[in-house]
Amino acid sequence: MGSILDARSSAAKLLLIGKSGAGKTGALASLVAAGYNLRMIDTDNGVRPLASLVTDRRYPYAKVIEANGINLATAVRYQTIDTNMKLRNITRKLPGDGNKSTSELLLAPTDAKAWPKVLTLLDHWKEDDGTDLGPVASWSTRDVLVIDSFSTLAKAVYYFSQSMNGRLGARDSGFDYQRDVGEAQSQLTRFLELLYASSVPCNVIVISHITWVDESAGIAGRPREGVDGAISMPDGYPSAIGRALSPHMGKYFNDQFVMKATGSGQGVRRIISTVPTDGVTAKTSVFLDREYNVSDGMARIFSEITGHKLSPEFLGAFTSAPRAAAHSPGGVPPRAPNSAVA
Repeated sequence: MGSILDARSSAAKLLLIGKSGAGKTGALASLVAAGYNLRMIDTDNGVRPLASLVTDRRYPYAKVIEANGINLATAVRYQTIDTNMKLRNITRKLPGDGNKSTSELLLAPTDAKAWPKVLTLLDHWKEDDGTDLGPVASWSTRDVLVIDSFSTLAKAVYYFSQSMNGRLGARDSGFDYQRDVGEAQSQLTRFLELLYASSVPCNVIVISHITWVDESAGIAGRPREGVDGAISMPDGYPSAIGRALSPHMGKYFNDQFVMKATGSGQGVRRIISTVPTDGVTAKTSVFLDREYNVSDGMARIFSEITGHKLSPEFLGAFTSAPRAAAHSPGGVPPRAPNSAVA
């Protein structure tokens, strides 16, 4: 038992969700410029945009990184973990009684090693070049574990579940498929329990795409179309495998933000929304503005959550767009904007 005055955590643990192309991975660049160490599990094979942002001097980050003496070789470490696919003969049991089966040629995973690789990294992060970052439990509040993305990671866990049940690469249908999905959801739940536990002292960002879930019937399901053609009103949640887990992921994080892009072409504007938007859920644990410019928003959000101040070099490099009125934790509108936020 402790004092409420000690309840503010020094680490940020959050969900960042949005459509493809909204700028989720790019939003991490401001954290590098602010002096955080990123440790990324890259299941989307999508680290190139971040590399461009922090190294190309046509963007503002490289100058700040240089001014602050940040060594990119150690500040950003990533491991790309993916699943190779090829055409394989997959045995499928035929419906009905008996042990009759058939073989069919399907595009299928070559193995299910991706999920164990992720867990091995978190147990002790070692890289082929000799880099040894130790166990995630030993990292500090200047380190940020990034899962990019949970959506793709969930598929790797599903393949692992299939493999454990002796049906790697089988069709995504039938009772066995539902069983494999259920086991994958159980493993992912345990993974989230690990990330939010106090035994992981570093910051955590879980990046995810959006899945739409209709809970009007009391269970998580697909959006439904009525007899009159009307579509149900689903909510947007982090994408996992199936839909049962998605509505519950938020309880493992104090903060959940939505990335969105408005406009098009040269006029596109990418923002981090801290309030529910377009049917997608969001929440905050501290007093934040309603939205932040993607260029520096994640670093400013981290500063508010963790209490770490941003350097003068960082603050001088970015001119943030005007923001909407601030809001308090839980999404309750305050009486006045938060003028204390830079």
